[in-house]
Amino acid sequence: MKTSTLALSLIFTVNVVISQITEKFNSDFVFQTSGWRGDSSKFTINSLEQLQLNDNQAGTATLCRAHNINNLNWKVWEFQLRLNFSPSSGNFARVYLASPDSSLSSNSEGLYLQFGESGSGDAIRLMHQSVTISELLTGPPNLINSSFDIHLRISVDSTSLWRMEIFDTQQASFLTVDSAIVNMLLPGNYFGLYYQYTSSNATKFYFDELFVGNIPVDSFAPEINQITLINSNKLLVHFDEKIDSNSLDNVQLQTSSGTFLEHTVKYGDSPKQLLFNFSYPLVNDSLYEFELSGFNDALMNTGDTSFTTHVIFGEEVLPGDVIFNEFMIDPTPSIGLAEVEYLELYNRSQKVFNLNQLKLINDTDSLPFSEAWLKPNSYTVVCDINDTLHFVNSNGLADFPNLGNSEEELVLMDTSGVIIDNVHYTTDYFDGEQNAGNGRSLALMYPNYSCKSQEHWWGSLEDLGGSPGMENTGVNWNFDSRSPRVEAASILDSATLKIDFDEQMRPLDLIADTLLVHGLTIIDMVWQERQVELTFDHAFPVNQYFDVVLQNLADCNGNYLDTVFEILQPVKMEKGDVIISELLFNPITGGSDYVELYNRSNKHISLEGVGLSKNVEEIYTIDTALILAPQTYFYFSEDISFQ
Repeated sequence: MKTSTLALSLIFTVNVVISQITEKFNSDFVFQTSGWRGDSSKFTINSLEQLQLNDNQAGTATLCRAHNINNLNWKVWEFQLRLNFSPSSGNFARVYLASPDSSLSSNSEGLYLQFGESGSGDAIRLMHQSVTISELLTGPPNLINSSFDIHLRISVDSTSLWRMEIFDTQQASFLTVDSAIVNMLLPGNYFGLYYQYTSSNATKFYFDELFVGNIPVDSFAPEINQITLINSNKLLVHFDEKIDSNSLDNVQLQTSSGTFLEHTVKYGDSPKQLLFNFSYPLVNDSLYEFELSGFNDALMNTGDTSFTTHVIFGEEVLPGDVIFNEFMIDPTPSIGLAEVEYLELYNRSQKVFNLNQLKLINDTDSLPFSEAWLKPNSYTVVCDINDTLHFVNSNGLADFPNLGNSEEELVLMDTSGVIIDNVHYTTDYFDGEQNAGNGRSLALMYPNYSCKSQEHWWGSLEDLGGSPGMENTGVNWNFDSRSPRVEAASILDSATLKIDFDEQMRPLDLIADTLLVHGLTIIDMVWQERQVELTFDHAFPVNQYFDVVLQNLADCNGNYLDTVFEILQPVKMEKGDVIISELLFNPITGGSDYVELYNRSNKHISLEGVGLSKNVEEIYTIDTALILAPQTYFYFSEDISFQ
C-alpha cells in the first residue's frame, strides 16, 4: 500500500479534519459504490494506486461527484495531478472545484483549474465561468510547458482570500504562488475532472490524493514545543505555530513566584519562535519556573501557559579556573585501581563550564572534549573512550595520549587558544612525600597554589593508588598568602642584573615602574620561574652601591613584593690592592690555621675567582660572589669558628 502525507496547515495548526471528499484511489476503490459518475470505463486504478486515464482513442473523458460544500468559508481543495506530455489547447486537463453541471463538458460553468493552453508560457490558471470567463489566480509561467507532476492546493478563508499553493519537495512544504481577494458565491455542487486528448495521450493523465472540504479552523492557543537557552541572557521558546506579530508587545514572562525578570522579546529565526533577552543574566545551574502569557496566533487564540527549564550554560574559562589534578602515568602493577592511564581535571572556581569549551594539547595532538558539565569544586576523569566504564565521572577521548612514565608536557587550552593550565612533569616530580608510579598516581597536594612546582606533587596517599574523580587524599587546601622574597642578586656584566626569588613569580608583560634602578632604563627582561635577568641601557656605576627598587611585583599566587636593596658593581683587583696581612701556622690545640687578607685600597673588590696557594699544585679558590670593601679584612681557614 502507498503512503500519503496530506498537508492541510495554512497559517494555523491542524486539530480536527472534517472532510467532504477524501479519495486516495487505492486498491479498495470501486467506481460503482464510490459516488463518482461519468466515463468510468475510460479510467483505471494503476499499480501505483493512482486514477489513470485508460482510453484507446482521441476524445474526452469526465468524472464528477457531489462535494457537499454549502459555502465558500474556510474551504480547501487539494490533489496531485500528473500529465506525462506537454499540454496544449488540444491536450489539457480541467479540474472543476465547483460546478452546477453533473455531466461536465467543455462549456460547463463553474470554478475550475486549467492545465494546458495554446502557445508557450503555460501556467496553472484558476478560472470562473458564468456569463463571462474570468481568471482569478495564475501560477508561475512556464511551469507546465512540458510533462509535470504537481501537488496543488486551492483555499479560501473567511475574508474571501484565495490562495494557490504548490508543494515544494525540497522545503517539504506548500509555497503560495498567487493570492487574491475574490467575493463570490459557491458556483455549484459538483467536483469533477474534464480531460481532452489525442490518441497518443489517451493513457497519460494521472490523478491522486484528493481532498475537498472544510479547512480545520484552529481554536487552540499556541503550545510550547521546546525551550533553548542561547546564553546567560537569552532564552528561545519554540511554539507549534506562528505567533502573531501584533501580540509581541503584550507578551509577559515572569517566574511562578511573580518575580518579573526585565526583558525584551522578538521573533527568533521564525515567527514560531520568541527570543527573550534578559537585562541581567540568569542564575547558572538553576531551575526556573516561568509563567508566559499575552501571546496569540493569527486567529487570536491567546496563550497563557507555564514551563520549567533548567538554566545551565558554560561560563568564561579563565587561566587557573580548571587545573590538572592527578595523573595515572604508570598503572601497572595495579594496587587497587584498573590498569588504565587517566588524568583528572578539577574545577576550583565557582563557575560552571562545559568541557567542550576546552581541549587537551600534547606534543603531537590537539584533542577536543565532548559536551559534559563541570560544576564548581568538582572533578572529572579524562581517559580513553574505551576505559570510561572504570570511572564514575569521566570523559572519554578517542585518541587519549599515552602518558610518559618519565616525562610529559600537557596543556589545557580553551577553544580560542588561551592556556588554562599546563604541567610539565619529570621524574623529579615522583620524589614527593610518596613516590608515584607502579600503580600509584601523581597527585596535586596544593590545588589552591597557582605556583605549582614539583614539590606540590606527590605520589597519591590513597590506599588504592589513586582517587580518580574525587578529592586527593591528604590534600592541603591552604592558600599561599606569603609575599615572595629576594634570595640573591648579582651583576652578570656591566649592564645586566640577575635577581633570584624564593618562589615562582608572575612575569611582567610590560616594562613598567616595577623594577627601578635610578637613572637607568630597562631595555630587555628575561623571566624564568624564580629568576629575572634585566638589561639596562647604560652601564652600572662602578665601585659604589646603588638602590634597586621592587614594587607591585607579585608571585603567581598574587602576593606582592615591595622592597629596596643595595647592590654594587665591584672593580677588578690590581696588584697591591689586597695583601696578606696575617698568618697563623701553629695554632693551639683545637685551633686551625688561617690566612688573613687586607684590602688596603679604596675599591670594592670582588674575590670571586681569587685563589690562595702555597705551591703551584695546591690552589684554594673562592667560587662565590664575595666583595671585599675598602680597608676591610678577610681570612681563609679550615675552621672559621676558631677565634
